[in-house]
Amino acid sequence: MTSIYAAATKNALSTAALTDLTSEGTSGCKVVIYDADDVVLAEVALSDPAGTVTSNRLQINVAGNSIAVATGTASYVRINKTTGTEFARLNCAQGSAAVANKFIMGSLEVLTGAVIAVSTFFIGDA
Repeated sequence: MTSIYAAATKNALSTAALTDLTSEGTSGCKVVIYDADDVVLAEVALSDPAGTVTSNRLQINVAGNSIAVATGTASYVRINKTTGTEFARLNCAQGSAAVANKFIMGSLEVLTGAVIAVSTFFIGDA
């Protein structure tokens, strides 16, 4: 569902969210991928800076690929601040194009030792 907020409001909200995410620094910010039983499948570090505001939404940038530490079906991700405090939680979806408020993966099936390739993703709608 698309929000009804004005672009300036969405931009301000996204900027505030980015400030909150990076308030403790960005060196330890990461995305943690979980299965439905809350088992950690992989962790992916965020880049520095961890994100930008693009088209009135928060664009999260990852530092690179990661290696899966467990086998399972990806269900959701937690975006954690440097201290491990949860910043946001998004459901996973399979695909190749960015979808607002979803963590898109080429495949939801994760195998121990496999490379987890993640690109930029967005929080909020344009």
